[in-house]
Amino acid sequence: LAQLKELNFPVIIKDTVGLSSYGMEVVKNFEEAKNYLYSKKNTSDRIIEEFIDGLQFGTEIHGTNNNYEIFDPFLFSVNKYGITSPKQSVKLGPVTNEKYKIKELKTILHKLATTLNLQGITQVDLVFSNNKWYILEINPRISGMSTTYSVASNKTLYEMFYDIIQREINCKKEYRRR
Repeated sequence: LAQLKELNFPVIIKDTVGLSSYGMEVVKNFEEAKNYLYSKKNTSDRIIEEFIDGLQFGTEIHGTNNNYEIFDPFLFSVNKYGITSPKQSVKLGPVTNEKYKIKELKTILHKLATTLNLQGITQVDLVFSNNKWYILEINPRISGMSTTYSVASNKTLYEMFYDIIQREINCKKEYRRR
């Protein structure tokens, strides 16, 4: 609780496992947070993070071994609490307008991918606030965004998987030629 007191409010309290924003609570102050944590609603470990007010986005990174495709982000609608709704979310995009510093975002995400040595498909939740990007979550798995990107690319999900594998094969062939 001492660490919780030091956070900037509002904060988001969420389950350590789960799907999308299910079970997520936005609380305005320390007393609300403390009451929630001691309530019967709370029956497991929780993650508490400061709420960043801004536009909610999501994107995906596909690839392996420093050979990544970083997709333009999609803008997400939000619920009355300012977070993406797990039940009803509208995705707009892909967003390419440079007022959102897309090139800078892709540089940040490429560094993230190479530093963490991401493999396959990774979905990333983002907020654009005060002209700056914030990474909220990194999900190294297929997600709802995967089908969004397959539709936007006019490909099946299997064709997207094939592209990742083919990119890796081509990278290995190029490496052997050197």
